[in-house]
Amino acid sequence: MNLKNLFIAALLCTVATVNARPRPCGSFCKFRLCNFDGDRTTLPKASFTILGAPSTAQLPFICRPGQKVGEVLKTGEAQVFDSGRYVPISEWSPRGLRRNFISTYIRPFKVPALPHSGLGRLSSSVNQHSFLHDQCMIIPVNRYEIINYATGRPTRILNASGRTECVAFRTTAPTIEVKLTWDSQDDFDLEVEEPDGDVLSFRNTRTEYGKLNGDNNAGRCDSDSDLFFGRENVVYFPNPNIETGRYKVRVIHYNKCSRRPTNWKLMVVINGAVKVKQSKFSAVEGPETVGTAAFNF
Repeated sequence: MNLKNLFIAALLCTVATVNARPRPCGSFCKFRLCNFDGDRTTLPKASFTILGAPSTAQLPFICRPGQKVGEVLKTGEAQVFDSGRYVPISEWSPRGLRRNFISTYIRPFKVPALPHSGLGRLSSSVNQHSFLHDQCMIIPVNRYEIINYATGRPTRILNASGRTECVAFRTTAPTIEVKLTWDSQDDFDLEVEEPDGDVLSFRNTRTEYGKLNGDNNAGRCDSDSDLFFGRENVVYFPNPNIETGRYKVRVIHYNKCSRRPTNWKLMVVINGAVKVKQSKFSAVEGPETVGTAAFNF
């Protein structure tokens, strides 16, 4: 073979290699994930979703461009992208997994205070939780509501089938998650003090290994928003250097504007298991600490 033919062969090999690269995670799926911050913002394909406390969902929610999707009523089995193909999660057997997932392990749950569904999980067994972080997954959507955004009520129900009727997402499975939710437009704040004394709060949203998602509902009382819920969460993603010791949590009712008491809920999830769970009401004018908790890691 002469030099010219060698060059052509090498070029063809390179082109074949490029063409063989897998497409982005679930790029064929028509459903997406959306955030709700007063508006419904469509996120890029295969955005991250937190698989936090079992049997709960949080934003982002499942949506579809061009349709006013409400709750997702039925889905197929989640599939994990592994070795170039999508594998049903009940058949997924990565090395070291000590118990297989059940087919309904990942499924939609209703998002509190919104007429939408988000992705969540069932309770983990043995070491399942440690395999969930940063995986590409898709889940088929089989039946869902179309709603009136003004009322939040369904106007019709649609059935779906086919390869593209799915939502793609990447998973995040925090080692530690501290989640605060509440059912009014009041301003609540979540603070977590780490064993070395560093504090995660709206004033300091990052430490070496922890992250707070922001100051939710700040200034909401002075706006015309119809957003009657709030959420803040602190997450520590898998890292062998996460500080060990005692963590202290504070719930602060910073500003009140609702006429009724606000129901706030606090949850601490460590390695997929719920360790702290509180649900209380607050009607203070603020700012005032209305709840505390502590946990060891």
